[in-house]
Amino acid sequence: MTSDISTFTTPSAERPPSPVPVDWPAVEDRLGLRHPAEYKRLADRHGPLDFGEYVWIHVPCVQQDRFDYGEWLRATHRAARIEVRELPEAERPVLHP
Repeated sequence: MTSDISTFTTPSAERPPSPVPVDWPAVEDRLGLRHPAEYKRLADRHGPLDFGEYVWIHVPCVQQDRFDYGEWLRATHRAARIEVRELPEAERPVLHP
């Protein structure tokens, strides 16, 4: 089966690219890790991006009393690790979160 990958390169009318200002030193200090330069350039230029249904590029942000990227990242990573452990070994994805 061949898929037309052009749909993955066309911005969504519902969620067009929108840069979000990120204080990278503060984010990296809070998380205790450095982000790849390519990711930071992508995030700075386009903001969060969705490529189809399966690949979503998130950008660090905080909405006071609503959303905290660090907490979301920690919870999402934990949930993904738990979910993967519950799968039979042969069904575990090659790309691990």
